[in-house]
Amino acid sequence: MTLLDPQSDRTLYTEALTTPPGFRFDCAVALTYSLGLDTLLAVPLHLLIHAGEQSQTRLLKDRLAILDGLKQTTGNLSIFHQQGRILAPRGKRILYSLLEESVFQTSAPRGGIFHPKVWLLRFSPEGGEAEAYAVERAPLIRLAVLSRNMTADPSWDISLTVEGRPRTDEVDGNEDLVRLLRALPDWAPELPEKRAAQIASLADDLARTSWELPDGIDELRLHTIGLESRVWLPPRSERLVVMSPFCTVNALKRLAGTSHSPQALISRPEEFVRVSQTSKDAFKPFERCLVLRQAAEADDDEDTSLRRGAHIGLHAKLYLCDEADGTRLFVGSANSTHPALIGTTNVEVMVELAGSQKRLGSVEEFLSKDGLGNILEDFDPDDVDPPKPEDVETQKQLERACDAVAAAKLRLSCHEADDDQGESQGWRLELRANNPIEVAPGLRIAAWPITLPRGRKLDCRPLLGGREVVFGPMAASSITRFIAFEIALEQDGPSPPAQTFVLRVPAEGLPVDARDEAVVRQVVRNRDGFLRYLMFLLGAFEGLPEIGG
Repeated sequence: MTLLDPQSDRTLYTEALTTPPGFRFDCAVALTYSLGLDTLLAVPLHLLIHAGEQSQTRLLKDRLAILDGLKQTTGNLSIFHQQGRILAPRGKRILYSLLEESVFQTSAPRGGIFHPKVWLLRFSPEGGEAEAYAVERAPLIRLAVLSRNMTADPSWDISLTVEGRPRTDEVDGNEDLVRLLRALPDWAPELPEKRAAQIASLADDLARTSWELPDGIDELRLHTIGLESRVWLPPRSERLVVMSPFCTVNALKRLAGTSHSPQALISRPEEFVRVSQTSKDAFKPFERCLVLRQAAEADDDEDTSLRRGAHIGLHAKLYLCDEADGTRLFVGSANSTHPALIGTTNVEVMVELAGSQKRLGSVEEFLSKDGLGNILEDFDPDDVDPPKPEDVETQKQLERACDAVAAAKLRLSCHEADDDQGESQGWRLELRANNPIEVAPGLRIAAWPITLPRGRKLDCRPLLGGREVVFGPMAASSITRFIAFEIALEQDGPSPPAQTFVLRVPAEGLPVDARDEAVVRQVVRNRDGFLRYLMFLLGAFEGLPEIGG
């Protein structure tokens, strides 16, 4: 288990996505609430660069080999995210189109949000030297359970990564996550049959995988929340620590009731203020209310927003329980909120670790100066200004509009753009909404394909009246299913920041082969820009070779 500081995200992904010696990358599925496209594009690039099959220097100099490798890798990579939670990129990149077939939006079946943060990868043994590494020629299964989304979010998080190999019989403790994987095709209607079969095969392997447990861990069990209506809480304990960036009063009350001595609640300063406005006694059962020291804080893109507000510092979710005969630790995606734990309308994944207090640690050690105590301090309500009610209401209004656009069943159609003499002028994309879009008066909605500059965004009010919005003309290399949206108050003077997000919109008539050939031609022409972008994506990894010439 690793507590992740704000600069550790690249280190995490390097370790999780590096192919072990004697194996080759076979396939992977990732579950996330939100995702950033630069982070997502870095994933197949990391898998390709760190596969060990050829010289990194030679590969990075061969643009066509990289493009071909990225296409092959994304063909075996399936990313599931909450509908409407792709972050709008800051710049345009034609390479984003390579990700279209790997991204699938979904939503929780019981009305909450799809909120897990999980990576499951399979590596297949190769011949020859692989015999020294591959036990009985079985694939290697790698699991990472995180509290971090697939974004460049600089916040404090926690993760656990384990590996194992499938056995003959099913293994106790994996069945909850297996059920979630097998449910995914029903939640993502656009998932192709080939990918559904790949995920089913991965779920079958997971069901039989025996994990190599970390030192001090006697038991590992996976918990999936939200597949049915069932309260999820940690077991009875002598002492309890709760770490959760977001909380609700009833969830905190139920959590405190599971322990003889709730020692500490660790959250964000603004969350303590918000919850105390609802109930001043919400934190009374906990002996201490703790926050990150200011020196340890960092900006964060919060789970319930699309860059919606300046949230700071903590993103890890953790439940640490001292029992009479040992310690239980739960880490993963579930906040201490009603939708996550009590109503269980969210889909969440938690991993449970059990061991002796001597080896796994205890609540006292966790809160000591040798543990996390050195970066924690008692919450002081005077350090935080409560939010203005009007700002809170405006924020909710913008978020409801974002959700309305995401739920409108948008569709794209692609056509050649001709001039008056019938000469081709490139391509155009026509955007329509199958469902009505209802937003509050006074809101402005704009959109643009993410392969084009934001300056080419168009007013999307025609969609509200059932009409189409036409983007173009554009070059073949800019054709994409990824459409960015911007929603803001339509008023003069100061106003809250616009809310931006991206949707992968179903499309018909896309000339995919022509588009991909045009992307290749543009990359070949712009060698230096392409390599600079690759180095930007991989920039923080140690040991990456210099690119010369």
